[in-house]
Amino acid sequence: MNYRHIKKWLLLAAIIVSAVASQFSGAINAYYLQVIIFIGINIILAVGLNIINGYTGQFSLGH
Repeated sequence: MNYRHIKKWLLLAAIIVSAVASQFSGAINAYYLQVIIFIGINIILAVGLNIINGYTGQFSLGH
């Protein structure tokens, strides 16, 4: 792995650790936690759609 990949993984790990630590300390109330979860779900869906449409060239609306 080169420096750029290590930097990305360290940034991701820092974000995850800070999110978990703030959840256990009670710094994030329920509304903001729900918004963060919905943002994460939408990111996962967007990446999945990008993989399906970009790499494979397939497009389906679920039918």
